[in-house]
Amino acid sequence: MKRFLSTGIAIALLLGLAVLAMLARPGGAGALLRPARVAAALAQRGSSLSAALPAAAPEASYGWSAIALPLNVSGVTNADQVASYIDSAGNIKQVAKWDAAAQIWTIRTVGSPLGTPNFAVTTGMPLLVAATGAAPTTFAWVGDVPDQGTVHNTLAPSMWNYIMVPLDQGSISTADALAAAIGGVTKVARWDATAQIWVIRTVGSPLGTPNFAVSIGYPYLILTGASSPAQWP
Repeated sequence: MKRFLSTGIAIALLLGLAVLAMLARPGGAGALLRPARVAAALAQRGSSLSAALPAAAPEASYGWSAIALPLNVSGVTNADQVASYIDSAGNIKQVAKWDAAAQIWTIRTVGSPLGTPNFAVTTGMPLLVAATGAAPTTFAWVGDVPDQGTVHNTLAPSMWNYIMVPLDQGSISTADALAAAIGGVTKVARWDATAQIWVIRTVGSPLGTPNFAVSIGYPYLILTGASSPAQWP
């Protein structure tokens, strides 16, 4: 099987198999970067992202990256396997998932018998991963493209939700379009791995963060409203 790399996320369909590549680029949602600090923002319930990321910050030499699992990847079913897949040398130290009900990150320290257990991961799941300075700057998912209509995001109303734009939603190209497709969403945030902050778009606003591009297979935080559906798409 052949790997393809691009400046964002590339999907190649070869007899039902795909390669999805994530490259380190400024602001790249899938980048594995090596910043000197971790001074990011954590999504809180409400309209702002202001607390430290994550609740128990790792060493300053770690860099957090936002990734998702858009393909059916053989042998990747839990957080530790995600870390090992990205870098078998062990330089991915933590993997975090968003608990929308509690509005907190659940953080797994890779390989540890203590703390958060090695949680399951599924196709379409958005994650955060913490890398040391020795981690690779690129990695590629290799696996099967999920059947159309099989990947869904469960949404909590009037809360921050961490979602992945499914591969079959290629018509969605901007933050405002994503909000409109879901319904009731007032804010959309993307992770800036270079600055280690969330960049927040207030939907429809002529002020503040411009209406940034979104891509299939990438993760985003969205602030739902009372009218948002319980599942999307």
